[in-house]
Order: sequence, then structure tokens, then C-alpha cells
Amino acid sequence: MVVLMVVIKVELRGIDANGGACYIGTGCFHRRESLLGKKYREATKVDWSNNRHTKTEESIDVLEETSKPLASCDYEENTQWGKEVPLSLSLSLSLDNHIIFYSIRLQQVANYGTVHYMGYTRKIRTILCRVAMGLMYGCPVEDILTGLVIHCRGWRSVCFSPQRKGFLGAAPTTLLQTLVQHKRWTDGDLQIFLSRYCPLLLGYKKIPLRHQLSYLPYLLWAANCLPLLYYAIAPSLCLLRGISLFPQAKCHKLIMVILFQQMSNLWAVPFIYVFVGNRVYSLVELLSCGGTFQEWLNDQRMWLFKRATSYFFAFFENILKLVGFTKSAFALTAKVADDDVSKRYEQELIEFGTTSPMFTILTTLAVLNAIGFCWGLKMLILGEPSLVLNPFALQAILCGLWVFINLPIYQAIFLRTDKGKMPASVTCQSIMFALVACSIALY
Repeated sequence: MVVLMVVIKVELRGIDANGGACYIGTGCFHRRESLLGKKYREATKVDWSNNRHTKTEESIDVLEETSKPLASCDYEENTQWGKEVPLSLSLSLSLDNHIIFYSIRLQQVANYGTVHYMGYTRKIRTILCRVAMGLMYGCPVEDILTGLVIHCRGWRSVCFSPQRKGFLGAAPTTLLQTLVQHKRWTDGDLQIFLSRYCPLLLGYKKIPLRHQLSYLPYLLWAANCLPLLYYAIAPSLCLLRGISLFPQAKCHKLIMVILFQQMSNLWAVPFIYVFVGNRVYSLVELLSCGGTFQEWLNDQRMWLFKRATSYFFAFFENILKLVGFTKSAFALTAKVADDDVSKRYEQELIEFGTTSPMFTILTTLAVLNAIGFCWGLKMLILGEPSLVLNPFALQAILCGLWVFINLPIYQAIFLRTDKGKMPASVTCQSIMFALVACSIALY
């Protein structure tokens, strides 16, 4: 929950300052004209000074009866709601008879194309102007694509986050469903980046460059898997092979002035600064939004898990689609869990109770780093007498950090006895893959 507040209070407001927050699928009000494909014109502004509004009071029973048609699932019958239409026509058809529009008297909605009205809890009821012909369907993340197209037509969105939360949200409660959901998002984001709808192409001379660049961190999520997998695999294998991963400085005396008296690796300073600075900055962000250190630690684990699995699968599936080996598929995520799973979720226990290639990758990396860490400790104890002068010290510390991050996986393998523990088949496969990788590195 607090992580979502970081997105709202930090990321979306930052993008808002660059030209308008991106449309993230829920918690939004849209101007009807923005979804009809119309470009923004000054004439679309509403002069609220000339409008008189009367406040009407209705009983709770009347409001309840009025909301029932909106909450039902049959209002789209005998309409074009949800039907597939060519993208070239999706923004040129009339929606007057096929749209449910929730009228609200907010000046922000009248003068802007989209208002992000944020809230966070565990159940969702989205009041949204959403029609198949009004959104850019054909992409796993039609919300991001639709928001980008609306921005390029001249509309501007604003991030509106009042104290009283306007929307409620549901999210997966198991690790596997979370990874599947992020794989779908990452897959769609990379599809947009590799298509003619890339912000750098579609937004050229239409939206500011800084606004175009604001989309890229999300569209390039998938590429994050490459450096992460390198730092998750290379340090352990290089330790087994006896290869120093970081360049070593020749003159030890110069370094004594910089860090501490016997620090021997000048090239390590930039790595340490980037790593520590990034972690401290993210911790301060989350604490400022009301989070705790434990929540920050769990968030760091989840980011690493997602980059090693969801982003990895999304990246290579996009490559296979480009060469014509596979086609796009939409993966649904379940957001309803049984009582046992919900209980473990409330206890902050990660659910590993099913077999999945994603769990195999995570467990293989955990076993590999455990082996590398033990091997590194042996080299530190039996090698250079001074820890800071040992050329493998940083690699051993890096493997130790991975071991610390993967503690929930070790617990699921060796300690847990509930249904959420790691399946034995996943554990056996991962140990076998890790041993094969270590054997290749050694011989």
C-alpha cells in the first residue's frame, strides 16, 4: 500500500510537472472529447465563472438505487461496448450512444483531458469512461498507450490526490500472480517502445522532450533484467573461477586518502556511491510517504524478483515476437485468494506453493549466490590477510547481499512447512541448474 503511495506522491507528481501524469488504468476521470479523438482547443475550456451550480440533497436510498445500474454488469448489452474495431477507426466513431460517463462537477475535469484521482486500499470500484472504441486496444497496456495518444493531441492530465481517497484498488496477494501481472505490463510497455507509438516518435514536436522522456522509465522496464541478471550471476561464477570482477588500482597509497587507510580499490568508489546513494534515496522516499524500514526492504526484494523474472520473460518474448516466432497473448491475473493464502499474506509470508519457471529462476539464483558467498568467505579467510586488500572482497560482499535479499527463498526451501513453501520439484531443478553452472565455471 505504501509503495503505491510512493508512486502517487513521487512518480506521478514528478511526471505531472513534466507535462502531465500518464494514464495508469484506474482512478481516472476523462473528458468525453479526449476519448472521442478530438484535439484540444481553447474552445473546449469551460468558463466556470459564468456557471451557476445548485446543490441538491438526496437520501441515501435514492443514491443507492441510482448507482445500481452503474454497478451492474448488464449495461453494455446491445451496445458496441468491448467489441473489437480497427485501430484506424477506434477514435473516429461516435460514442454518443455507447458510453457511460460519470458526470462530476470538478473544474479539473472540465479544463483537462484526464484527472488522476488517486486512492489506495484493497478493493476496487472504478468509475471510468471506458469503451472499447474509446481506448487504444490491441496492446496489453492500452491505458498507457491511450494516455500517450491523448497527450499528443494537446490534452493535459493532472494528478489530483485529495486527503479523502476517491478510489479503492485490488492487487494480487501472491508472488506468482504479481510476477505474471508485471510481466504483462512490461510486455506491453516494451511493445509501445518498439512500435510507431514510441513517445520519441509519436510525441515529436507534439509534447515536450522532458515529457517524452518521462514515459521511457516505464517503457524500458524490460531492459532492466539485463544488468540485474549480470550482477546476480557474474560475481558468483567469477569467484568460483578466481576472477576479480572489479578493476584493481595499482597504487594503494592514493586510495588511503579517499576512503580509509587501507582501501585498495579506487574503481570501487563509483560503484559504492551509486549503490548506497540509490538505496538511501529510495528509503527516504518511502519513509516520507509513511512507510517503514521493513516495507522498504520488502519492496527492494520485490523489485529484484520482478527484474529477474517478469522483465526477463517480457524482454525475450518481445524479441521472439519481432522475429515472428510467437504472438501476443493476454495473461489474466487472479485477485481473489483462499483463506490460507490470505492469512499468509497478512503475516507478510511470500507464497511459493506452486510450480513455475519464474520460481525456478529465483531459486537457481538464490542457490548460486549461496554457493558463491560460501566460496568467497573461504577465499577471504584463506587468502589475503587484510580484508580491504583482498581483490575478491567486494564480490563476496555482493554475493552476501544477494543471500540476504533471498532469505525468504531459503526459508521457503528449508524451514517452512505450510502450503506456501517452495515445491520440492522446483528446489531439485534449481539445485541441478546451479550445480551445472558452477561446474562450467570451475572446469
